[in-house]
Amino acid sequence: MASNIDPTKPESGLATTASVRANFEAAKTEIEAIQPLIGGAMNILGSGASTSGSAAANATAIQAALNTGKPVYIPPGDFVHDTVTLPDGAILQVDGHLQGRVQTARGPFNVSDTVIGATTSIPVGTTTFAGDFSAYSPGQWVVVQVQAASASGGNEIGRDFGLVVSADGSGITIDTPTRWAYPDWKISKISGIAKLAGTLQRDVTDTIAGSGFLTLGISAGDLIIIENINGTDTYWALSGESPPLTPALNVNFPKAYYQCAVVKAISDTQINLMEQVSYDFTDFYIIKAAQTRDVRIIGPGRIDQLFVDYFTDATIDNVDAKLLSVTNGVGVRYDATKLDNDGTDSRVLGWSFVWGAQIAQPKVRGGQGITDNGNFKFLSLVDSQISDLISYDATTTTSQGVYPLFGDFFSTPYSGWSQNVRISGANLGRQKGSNSISAWIVGSRDCHFTGFTSKSQLRLTKSYKPVLSDSYARSISLEQIYWGIQVDNVVARFWNLIDTTDVRGVNIEATGPASPNSNRCFWMRGTCTRTQLEGYVCSSTAASDVAVYIQNSTGTRLLGCYDTSSAIATSVFFGTSPGDVLMEGCAWQNTVATLPASDAPLDVRGTISLPNAAYNVQRIKLGVGNLFLDSNGDLTFNKSGDPSSGTDGNKMIVRSLSSGTPVGSVSANFAGQIHVNTGNNRVYIAYSTANTDWDIILRVLSGSGSPVGVTTPWTRGQVYADTTNNLAYMASGTTNTSWDVVPRIRVTTASPIGVTAPEFVGQICVDTTNQRVYVAYGTGNTQWEWVPKTLTANKTFDWPSINAGASSTTTLTVTGAAIGDHVQCSMNIDIQGLILTGYVSTAATVTAVLFNPTGAAVDLASGTLRALVTQRT
Repeated sequence: MASNIDPTKPESGLATTASVRANFEAAKTEIEAIQPLIGGAMNILGSGASTSGSAAANATAIQAALNTGKPVYIPPGDFVHDTVTLPDGAILQVDGHLQGRVQTARGPFNVSDTVIGATTSIPVGTTTFAGDFSAYSPGQWVVVQVQAASASGGNEIGRDFGLVVSADGSGITIDTPTRWAYPDWKISKISGIAKLAGTLQRDVTDTIAGSGFLTLGISAGDLIIIENINGTDTYWALSGESPPLTPALNVNFPKAYYQCAVVKAISDTQINLMEQVSYDFTDFYIIKAAQTRDVRIIGPGRIDQLFVDYFTDATIDNVDAKLLSVTNGVGVRYDATKLDNDGTDSRVLGWSFVWGAQIAQPKVRGGQGITDNGNFKFLSLVDSQISDLISYDATTTTSQGVYPLFGDFFSTPYSGWSQNVRISGANLGRQKGSNSISAWIVGSRDCHFTGFTSKSQLRLTKSYKPVLSDSYARSISLEQIYWGIQVDNVVARFWNLIDTTDVRGVNIEATGPASPNSNRCFWMRGTCTRTQLEGYVCSSTAASDVAVYIQNSTGTRLLGCYDTSSAIATSVFFGTSPGDVLMEGCAWQNTVATLPASDAPLDVRGTISLPNAAYNVQRIKLGVGNLFLDSNGDLTFNKSGDPSSGTDGNKMIVRSLSSGTPVGSVSANFAGQIHVNTGNNRVYIAYSTANTDWDIILRVLSGSGSPVGVTTPWTRGQVYADTTNNLAYMASGTTNTSWDVVPRIRVTTASPIGVTAPEFVGQICVDTTNQRVYVAYGTGNTQWEWVPKTLTANKTFDWPSINAGASSTTTLTVTGAAIGDHVQCSMNIDIQGLILTGYVSTAATVTAVLFNPTGAAVDLASGTLRALVTQRT
């Protein structure tokens, strides 16, 4: 590498503290950078190892080099060797080819005095074990395990824990019955274990309370296992399903899960974890794991078998491996970059029970086998990221076999969710053989899968609220997803939904052809509840395909969906028990089939197009005002929103004749039907179904002059607009002279007299400035007569006694009255021969005068005095 040390510094006579310090700093950096290579050179394979050495000799040499604690370098060449174990802090740089197994110290626990079972198997509930237990005493913790992994009896990697209550050298009895059957078994003493009561809450709890923790030999930085006893945070418990294994054991399976965690701090009464727990626990064990810390493996060489288990902080960079696995173990913080794996195992590259993995740019191929496995496999992976995966074709010989990508959660008896996992970018091949699956992901919770390109089927099952986005697959199958899934911007030839709840698909597409899927581009079956498709597109052109097939479902919503070709067989088909269906804003080009009579009506709102609809109106629920074509090809208008039967009251059928009136010749289908007479462009409406009961729907006629003597009305009451003179006429008969002008009021801002000519005798004109009304008595502009306004006022008044020949006065307020206006006054009582007159004495004031012309005094009773004022001309 290029050096940063400057041989010209310090220059003579120009030495400075800064220049000297900078040069020494550069030298220090470069020395530190080459120290691992120097250490590697000092430990190349150890003494006596060579490309021609034996497997045992090379293993001894490599192991000795690793045990020095210095970095170990494997030069180019092929090296056969037996198993090599990586110690804490190991750095292994491989340029050559290690043709053996490299592993971390395989746990899982710190055990001693292991006793191999004398019998071939033990049943569930066992507490007594026979064998040479001379080293065992009451009060000691033990762990029961299988000798070799096997799915027989429902136990592949299961274990049980207990305290010895009695021991006599030839057998022991423990306090806790085994939860599992064991096809073969072994028992060991175990240290660093405690059994605790209480709960730990997922994504909340990061502290474990108890007592005596300092006696367990656990320290900060240690890896521990938290194993559930009575919690039920599993798929089996939430779904209510039984695992496909021995029924007698199923009662325990919903409780079988564990996780790894790293201790941040510890006291005698409390353990603080680096992160919150990943599952809900009710009563649990904590066990110190036999871990390997801080290992690093660097390529670009090849390792035939690399097993990294029970670790904290492992890094693998640019390594080519035939088999790389983190299997049946646990680990925390795992970084892997540019792995290139080409093997023939059923699992070429895999991670199990790992927390905090970051795996970038892995490339894997060559997997083959007969059981569920994968080129790339993860199992109970938590809080991890996988990016830019390339997994080529895998080979299988059964209906299951090896998939390019397999996400699992069930290694019997344990079934911990894979959760908070994000896979971004996966280019997947297909299975070669009898099956065709690119990816099968089972038992995921709160995971996000994006950027998948799959040559074959992408299958998600037994999962909790996953998200699938921006992907393509030959086909997609969503199965046993009971808690919802979001699918965005995904394209497949065809889709299957089987036993799902709350599936929401947004902007998804089925391209077809769907012949491998019974010609169903999107098929809902099993029991699908609350499926919502928004913007779903079927772009198939295959003649036998169905865009959407709804079967054994309820609460289906199709929003803004459409098909792009009229060549397919059916847009929407309803199989057995399709349940209630809402279709809104869709645009189908093909048949929408009939719903079974036993199901709720199809609810269609704002649907743009339903051509060739084969359903009848009894089986469809429409939004008010919705139009559709019924099975007879008639345009149907829904007026009620939920017709209970196909009555004519919900229809609007337009019929056109070449010419002629329908009156007396055409019977209406229903009252309110519209008929178009194409001969004279007139429209009729039926007020009953009799052929005589048609009324013409009038329209306004117009012309540039009076219609009188020119235009014949269709019928009485027709309106004609004279566009030249801005006059309206109404027909009083059916001859061309039977037109009468429709009076209208003129409005001016001054008196029309001498200014405005009336349009006809009797026209009214309103002067808005002076608030006066005029009526025309001729057609000249001077022939307007002002219609004076009359003003009134009244009050209750008791006149005083009036002597003979005398008078009395009082006033009333009359708004608008002016001096000179005409005034009349009256009382509502008998005024006994007296004379009552009035005049406007001042603006808005009327003075009433009561004169006594009789020969004696008169005293009237109280009454109502009224004044009537008529404005003067």
